[in-house]
Amino acid sequence: MAKPKMVMLGVMVVLFAWVEVAQAASISTRVRILENKVGKYDKQIQAESAARKAYENKVDKKLEEVDSLQKQVESIVKEMNDKKQGGKQDNRYSFP
Repeated sequence: MAKPKMVMLGVMVVLFAWVEVAQAASISTRVRILENKVGKYDKQIQAESAARKAYENKVDKKLEEVDSLQKQVESIVKEMNDKKQGGKQDNRYSFP
């Protein structure tokens, strides 16, 4: 009588241990899958960040070019206005 109870108890312990091992394996698999997904998203984010930085640098260079051109246009307009006005002569020391 004691032997069947011991056998049943042993089988139950083995079954519980087997369930725990199966759950641990399932969790390990899920973690590995999630790590792979996170790694893929991390690479994608880094690539997009690098592309965004390159684009920002390009935009900054173009803005500098626009500013330079704007200064050139302003200086040309100023020269044209000076020529139209006769060159802005300083008459403070001229004789009447």
